[in-house]
Amino acid sequence: MQLAAPAAHNIDPITSHEAAESVTNSGVRGRNAELVLALLKANPGLTSIELWEAASSELKAILKEPQECRRRLHDLNVEGLTDQGPRRKCKIRGTSMVVRFPVLKQRSMF
Repeated sequence: MQLAAPAAHNIDPITSHEAAESVTNSGVRGRNAELVLALLKANPGLTSIELWEAASSELKAILKEPQECRRRLHDLNVEGLTDQGPRRKCKIRGTSMVVRFPVLKQRSMF
């Protein structure tokens, strides 16, 4: 999956931009976005931390950290592949967090 949105913010240090370029150019960012989207499709309506907890140990080994779920959910949202739902208390952290849903593709009428 090709992601158009920048992976680092303008105010981030140069090291963040270097890391973002590396993860994007290597294809890891796109691959992880596809994995997180598949996980979200199987578990809609979860917070990023709840989604991480729903992942298999094999998927967790690939993604490496819960933050990767949050990063890729943001990418997917920017690409129009997910919707941000309401905020609620996260069942894992106990803090207020938003939930995410996959965007369902609408069928063409033509």
